[in-house]
Amino acid sequence: MKSPPSKHLHPTAKPAYALIFALIFMTFFMIVVSGVSEKLRESLATQRDQLTPMKAEAAAKSAADLGQLAMKEYEPGYNIPLTEEEFAKDTDGDGTIDTYGNFQVYATAQENDGDWYTPIPGTGSAGDSDLCRTSDADHDGDFEIDKSIDHPCNWNRLAYGDTAIIPLFASDGLTTDGTLNPAALDLSRFTLRLRTPCTNGSLVDPDCARPDLDDGDGSLEQDSSLVFWQILGEKADGTSLVVIPNDAKVSDARTGESIRNSSLNTEIYESLVNDHIFSMDYEVFTLSDSINEDIHALILDEGIERVALQLNIVTPLKNDEDGSSIPYLEWQTVSNSLNPIADNKSILWAEGWSDGMGGSYYFSRKIVRDTIGAGRNVYTLSN
Repeated sequence: MKSPPSKHLHPTAKPAYALIFALIFMTFFMIVVSGVSEKLRESLATQRDQLTPMKAEAAAKSAADLGQLAMKEYEPGYNIPLTEEEFAKDTDGDGTIDTYGNFQVYATAQENDGDWYTPIPGTGSAGDSDLCRTSDADHDGDFEIDKSIDHPCNWNRLAYGDTAIIPLFASDGLTTDGTLNPAALDLSRFTLRLRTPCTNGSLVDPDCARPDLDDGDGSLEQDSSLVFWQILGEKADGTSLVVIPNDAKVSDARTGESIRNSSLNTEIYESLVNDHIFSMDYEVFTLSDSINEDIHALILDEGIERVALQLNIVTPLKNDEDGSSIPYLEWQTVSNSLNPIADNKSILWAEGWSDGMGGSYYFSRKIVRDTIGAGRNVYTLSN
């Protein structure tokens, strides 16, 4: 006789509620995993976005490095146009350019008020360093601070014992070692402007009061020679050329004494600077075909290459009012030629951008290089 079936479940059997619990648990687990994955994805995106400023900085540095290599390829006075195609990168592999940069080199006198000016407007060392920088945001050759030619950022400093060498030539832009001399540039006029710094110490005020230099009573003995200038160059055979024009004298019509010929003399006396500070034109001499004819003819000589003007302050700068020291003079040159002469420095302006979740990040780098050198040399002169 068969036993009746057992009422107990098989040990491996599970009730229906266990299956329901498993489904609920799996659903909850998937929700948690999905949330964690989303958080992780957002965290990774945030971390990537935190690298965006670093990418922009790296792009600017890369642009600056390539710009410096390009600068080495040419003679002074070669402007390198805006270059940016090398720096467009898809750094996260999503098919979209997110990091990019460019560089540009300014190496010639720049147009301002219808003439060519050195220093490059907006980059002079006489102004506030936080303001005196290349700021050509739209790369059209204009600068934010070039509205006033007398703004300190459009002037350079020259202290006692310093030397400034100003090229009167430029790169031909066709070969790495080719130059265009003043004759080829059709340089018809070159003017040097000098002034003392602001009495109140301002580095931003173009209309400030400026002290007079201590020039004694105006006699030749006490009116000291302040700035000495000479012409440098190279002959066709490669030998150096240094031309120091004569310290021209004429006879005073009233006394018959020998006095300085202000229209021909190459030394710049303290009284001459004072006179032009008073008139506020600051133009202490001009090289043209009507003034300093011999010197003008020399710089237009096609047989002379790499012509430059050298300036040296040879007398300590003293305030005429109280005899206190004046730290430096400010200088600026204005030229009128078919094409601009080289600046005495080259300015590399590099920029980098990178786009991220937080927006677009930007960095810039500025590198300044002397064009043909400068130093500290003290010259002694005899009149």
